Amino acid sequence: MYIITRVKMATARSLCKVCRSFLSTNVILQSQTGQRSAKTASHLKKSTQTTNRVTYIIKPERLKQIEESPSGWVPPATESPNLPFFIKRSKFNNLPVYSDYKRGGNYKLTVIRKIKGDLQALDDCLRHHLGKDINSQINELTSQVKIKGIHKDAVVTVLKRLGF
Repeated sequence: MYIITRVKMATARSLCKVCRSFLSTNVILQSQTGQRSAKTASHLKKSTQTTNRVTYIIKPERLKQIEESPSGWVPPATESPNLPFFIKRSKFNNLPVYSDYKRGGNYKLTVIRKIKGDLQALDDCLRHHLGKDINSQINELTSQVKIKGIHKDAVVTVLKRLGF
């Protein structure tokens, strides 16, 4: 077992060296793999610094509608929110935010499903409203955002205020 693992590691190291040498000699692949010149990297850094601020508009009418609801259920807003992401409601018209328990109940997650559009923008929005200290994981293959801990009520409240 030990010898096989050692051989696999040596093979992996040699493959990495071959890949790096191939990428460094091929100019076309350098731009595709993210190896950019210092000038291009500084230009990208400047552009991301100026566009980091996003505003999330919450209408007072929507807040009043949420407060007046005795059960807490609110239909989606009549106007679709102008955000880079959209969250489709479930079959029974509820928001697709779920609590998940793993490892015998010791590992608690909040899962947001049925997301269309920019998942990173949703993550940034949740960090803006819930606090910067939340640990989240974005799965682009399944279009889900997982947040460590039980934050279901807070996430549902934020999504309702945004108009979903």
